[in-house]
Parts: sequence; C-alpha cells; structure tokens
Amino acid sequence: MKKYPLCYSFILLSFLCNAQTRQRDSLKAVLKTAKEDTNKVNILNSLSRGYRNIQCLDTSLQYANVAVSLARILGFKKGEAKAFETKGLVYDNQGNYPDALKNDFACLKLREDIGDKEGTANIYLSIGMLYDGQCNYSEALKNYIIALKLYEGIGNKQRIAASYNNIGIVYSAQGNYTEALKNHFAYLKINKEIGDKSSVSNAFNEIANDYADQGNLVEALKNHSASLKISKEIDDKYSIGQSYNNIGVVYSKQGDFSEALKNYFTSLKIYEELDDKTGMVLPFCNIGEGYYSLKNYKQAEEYTMKGLNLAKEIKYWAQIKNANENLTKIYIALGKSQKAVDSYKAAILANDSIKNEEGMKKTLQIQMQYNFDKKEAVDSLKTIEERKVNEIKFKQEKTQRYALYFGLTLVIIFSGLLYKRFRLTNKQKQIIEEKNKEVEEKNKDILDSIRYAKRIQTSLLPTEKYIDRILNNENRSTEP
Repeated sequence: MKKYPLCYSFILLSFLCNAQTRQRDSLKAVLKTAKEDTNKVNILNSLSRGYRNIQCLDTSLQYANVAVSLARILGFKKGEAKAFETKGLVYDNQGNYPDALKNDFACLKLREDIGDKEGTANIYLSIGMLYDGQCNYSEALKNYIIALKLYEGIGNKQRIAASYNNIGIVYSAQGNYTEALKNHFAYLKINKEIGDKSSVSNAFNEIANDYADQGNLVEALKNHSASLKISKEIDDKYSIGQSYNNIGVVYSKQGDFSEALKNYFTSLKIYEELDDKTGMVLPFCNIGEGYYSLKNYKQAEEYTMKGLNLAKEIKYWAQIKNANENLTKIYIALGKSQKAVDSYKAAILANDSIKNEEGMKKTLQIQMQYNFDKKEAVDSLKTIEERKVNEIKFKQEKTQRYALYFGLTLVIIFSGLLYKRFRLTNKQKQIIEEKNKEVEEKNKDILDSIRYAKRIQTSLLPTEKYIDRILNNENRSTEP
C-alpha cells in the first residue's frame, strides 16, 4: 500500500463515492412516500448536505429551501436551523459571503431559541471564519471569542482548542504576535491533553510561523522541526511536505541556501506523490529563489518557470506575482533584458489582479456592512413595534387576568355566603321541626287528657236511656 498510495486512495475514494450515491438514492426513494413530518425535514437536510459535499450546490440549495419551508410549518426549529446552516455553507463555497452570513445568522437565532449551546457555538465559529476570510479581523475575533466561551461552558475541548487557534491566527494577521503565541500555545496544550497529534503538529507549525514573523528564526526552526516529527509519526504526508518547505524557508532566511534547497526538494517530492498542484507551486518557486541566491541562474529560471506555469494553471495570483518578480531578477542577472521587462510587466498585472480581488472583497465587505446596518435598522423598528404590540397585549392579558381573579373572588365569596345561608336555613328548619314536634306532642297530650276526662264524665253521668226510663216510670205513677 505504501508503494501505490494513489492507487489505493483512488479505490477507497471510488468506494466512498459509490456508497454516498447509494445513500442519496435511498433517501430520495424514502422521500417520495415520506409524511409531512419532522422525519421528512431530516431527510431533506441529509440530501441537501450530501449534494453540497459533492459540490452540486444548486441541488443542495433546492433541498435546503424545501426543508426550511416544511420545518417552519411544523414549528421544527432544529430542522430549520440545520437547513440554514447548510445554505450558509453552500453560499460560502460559492464565495457569496453576504448570503452565507445571512443564513448563518438565521441559523444562529434558531439555535439560541431552542437552547442548543453547542450548535450556537458552531455557528459563531462559522461566522468568525466568514469574517476572517474577508480580512474583517475585528468581527472575526469577536465571534471566535464568543464561540470559545460557549465551548468552555459545555466542555468541548476539541472546539476550545480550535477557537484558540483561530484567535491566534487573527492576532498574527494583525501583527500582535504576543497574543498570537499566547493563543497558539493554549491550542497546543489542549491538543496534547486530548492526544490529537495532527492538531499538535499544526500547533507547532503555527507557533513557528509566529516566531518567524518576529524574526526569531531559532525558535521558528525548533517548532517547525517538532511539527515535522509528529507529522511523520502519524504519516500525514501533506503536513510533512508543508513542514519541509517551512524549514527550508527558515534556513533560507538564515542564509543557509544549500540546506534550504535540500528541504525544498524533499517537500516538492512529497507534493508530487500526492499530485497536489497547489502544494507544488511553493517549493518550485522557493527552489528557484534558492538557486538564484547561489547564483545558479539557469536552474533558478527552470524551477521558477515550473512554479509559474502551475500557478497560472490554478490561478494562484500571489505566486504568479512572486514567480515573475523572481524571473525579473534572474533575467537581469542573465542579461536577458526583454524577458526581464516582460516578467516585470507580468508581475504588475498579477499584482493588479490581487488588488482587484482585494478591492472586490472590500466592496463586498462595505456592501455587507451596509446590508447589515440596514437590516439592523429595520430589525430595530420591527423590535420597537413588536415591543409596543407586546406591551398592549401584556396589558390586555393583565387586565383579563385581574378581571378573572376578581370574578373568581366574587364567586368564592358568593359561594361562601350561599353555603352559610344554606347551613343557617337548615338549622332554622331543624329548630322549627323540633318545635313542631314538641307542639304536636303537647297537643297529643292535651287531646289524650280531654278524651280521658270525657270518658270519666261519660262513666259518671246516667245514659239517656236510663233517664228516659225513669221519666216514663214517673209518668205512669201520676196517672189516675
């Protein structure tokens, strides 16, 4: 496998591509019968991310837009945030920084709404990188620091380290090497703790660049060598090639051009094995410069031309400028005045192209700032209106609550009075019933007494028949 790395890499890449293609086809088949639910949003997001990974950016945006629409209908903020995040990445790939930031900010709001701290931190990191790419270092630094604090809050050491690295790069770009080194050493320390050797190698490389920019070539060489050692341990070919080139640059600055060339050639060989054209440009141009310093002008011209041709092929404007400037010096040394003039003109044109790109970036940045200021103003007015509406709504709700509480209080009081009245009525009724019962019992006693007296009276008085008989007898005795 070491003998044919490119062959095996191609086979592995083909296998992965086929696997991803099958996965996308499977997701599209499921999508046809999927219900309008959160699962469908997740499928759409997976398809969008998959097409973005293979640079089918328009298709990726189509799926992301559908995911946003469905997620909004469902109130699925997590799915909506994921779609906005992918859209931001797509626009970033297209170099459309305003739309990339617009979607990242939309994603950020949703992530904050649902309390997704890690997702929020990731978006702040992404926003920082977008600003960093436009050389808007103040905004980049602000977002990197916010991301760092959030990662520290959730204890994500890998991301904490990455944030320190990004902050260090910004400080380095601003020429603040003290802060750059402070953050890059923090980046190194954390990666040593978690055992991420690839990042440790990169940390040593960043530290070396900081020292080199300050002119401390001894420390620069020491740290580039440390980076190279770890890259060899993990067999990271790209990093190995980069370290050899960087070490060559340090030796060149020290005036040791032979040692510099030795490292440049080693770097070139590795990048040729990797078929990395961007990587090859630097050692080609550096070899040409090394030979020029040794006054080997023919070799200097040969390697500088190779670097120039590759730079033109990939439109690497900074190295096109650098190579033409070196060729100008070489042709002057060779006495080829016309070629020297042509190379000088080509260097100026390349420099103009760089300035045009920088000008476009600056214009884009100004336009972006205008758009954000405008959006902020609109959002401020909108916020004020929303606040007024919310205040009115709050007052209405407050009034309704008070009315409800008052009504409930009246009901409770009225219910209490009714209950008290009910108890009193029952008590009075019970008393009346007891009195009636008592009266009835007395009436009964009186009636019983009357009946008893009557019986006694009746028993003492003679009957009518008895009286009639006596009278009849008396009448008979009086007759003649």
